[in-house]
Amino acid sequence: MCGKNLTTTGTPTPSTSTAQPSKPAAKPAKPAQPAQTAKPAQPAKPKAQPRDESEHAGRGHARHAFKKGDGEYKVKSGDTLSKIADAHHVDGGWKKLFELNKDIVEDANLIFPGQLLHLS
Repeated sequence: MCGKNLTTTGTPTPSTSTAQPSKPAAKPAKPAQPAQTAKPAQPAKPKAQPRDESEHAGRGHARHAFKKGDGEYKVKSGDTLSKIADAHHVDGGWKKLFELNKDIVEDANLIFPGQLLHLS
């Protein structure tokens, strides 16, 4: 006893409350599952139309037409002038490749899939 409801002699006083002895807590009921409702049907989206190379925007660059060229190497996605020059053993490297294709490539850092570059 902790000192609650004690008389001056230390004996318990009759309690006026109707406290029930503690019982183990009952298990909480399982939450009700929300009813499955059918989602309203959405209209079918139109299929995307295929694009040609000039319509693809690459790495944050605005879409614009580019010169396709008539060379013997077709640029693929991920190509750089340096990679192409190394793979095809172009003497002079990417700088030579850029010089050979000045009429097609305006910026050495910006080539497009589908361009046809001269290798020699």
